[in-house]
Amino acid sequence: MTRSQLRRVAIAFALVLGAANVYFYNYAVFLALNHPDSDIRFNLYGDPQIEGDAKLKREPTTGKYDLLVNDYYLQHIYASTIAAFRPQYVVTMGDMFSSQRTNKEEYYKRIDRFKWISHQVDANMAPISGSHAY
Repeated sequence: MTRSQLRRVAIAFALVLGAANVYFYNYAVFLALNHPDSDIRFNLYGDPQIEGDAKLKREPTTGKYDLLVNDYYLQHIYASTIAAFRPQYVVTMGDMFSSQRTNKEEYYKRIDRFKWISHQVDANMAPISGSHAY
């Protein structure tokens, strides 16, 4: 393959990757275009599995960045879908936290992180225990 052909392939790949990134970043907006407003609107989210201190103990260096990227990604999901669909109710189902036993301090840290992620900083939380409660 010549240098010119390789450059064209690289440019085509970058354009396709850029277009895919723009599409997936705005996916909720595209979905909302096909859903007219209705009387009752819910956004349902499942299993955010927020990790914390156990991840930091296992992976001290990369774990910190992994938690940060995951928090910002989940925050983007909540923000973009809430902006696109304008729900009256937001429900998060499933395991809010990953499956480690947490002490009270870590539990409240994760609650605060979840409130930031889900844009519910001032909202009342009503956890309902499920099959994993102990």
